[in-house]
Amino acid sequence: MVLAVTLGGVLLSVYSMGNSPHVGIVGDSITYDSEAAITNTLSPTYDVDVNGAPGYTIGDQLPAIEAMKNYGSPPPRDWIFNLGTDDAIQAGYGHATGWETGLALALQLMNYNSSCVILVAVGLNADSFDGGSGTVAVQINAALQQAAAANPAKVKIIDWASLVAQNPDWLQPDGIHPNALGQQELANWYRVALQSCP
Repeated sequence: MVLAVTLGGVLLSVYSMGNSPHVGIVGDSITYDSEAAITNTLSPTYDVDVNGAPGYTIGDQLPAIEAMKNYGSPPPRDWIFNLGTDDAIQAGYGHATGWETGLALALQLMNYNSSCVILVAVGLNADSFDGGSGTVAVQINAALQQAAAANPAKVKIIDWASLVAQNPDWLQPDGIHPNALGQQELANWYRVALQSCP
């Protein structure tokens, strides 16, 4: 059976319903670009609900997280959260995004009745993207590490920042978005992280 989730007439996600654990995946253009690799790598072991929105900050994706949690049938058992890049980029140009509040709300929404929350560290090139200068990617990653340290049995980290720093050939020339190889590597790390969930 296939379920389509809409809110206010806008299609938020489509996923198949089966006996596989339901995973809610939220992100920005990195997730959007990687959706095929993610779906192909995780299915059919997991029923994946992928919502990637180019240019979206953490706060921008809160409605998608809330919709997955409240209208998913069932709601996600596990979550993958890959947001913060656009918060860092915007901050590099002097635009405040309120990422701290957004992250706290996202964690609250995802932690409710889920077995595992996987947080993906932001690539540090976001702090200097296209000539900007900032430290928000570093700050977001520190907050993600703190959230994982506070609940290590449930909250996991994929250190994407370190992985892409060590493997720049995974990225497009902009230093932010994964190329085809990077998209597959990201999906592989998602699978490994999900396998560590309770």
